[in-house]
Amino acid sequence: YEDNKAYLSINGSLYSLEDLSNVVDTTYLNAYNKAYSWTSSFAKLPKLEDVTLSSKTSIQNLYDTYSSMSDYEKQFLSTDSVKGIKEYEEKLQTLIKESETT
Repeated sequence: YEDNKAYLSINGSLYSLEDLSNVVDTTYLNAYNKAYSWTSSFAKLPKLEDVTLSSKTSIQNLYDTYSSMSDYEKQFLSTDSVKGIKEYEEKLQTLIKESETT
């Protein structure tokens, strides 16, 4: 308290409680933002049955990003999204193999 006003002290800095809506750890916030961005991009993919090789870059980028996420970051993704990106990657690999044999 300072001048009858409550403050929160974080790493030596004071923040008025009136100005705070929430306090989050940087690691948490970064993981949340990464998962949010990834999920938004995932939602823009075409339906699985409509995937063609034209979606190759988008799918590969999302799959690579997912693969590079830490276990902690992956916790912020829904089970359906994780299952979905794996299905997209499998479909893409099938399309690539088919294109190589024709």
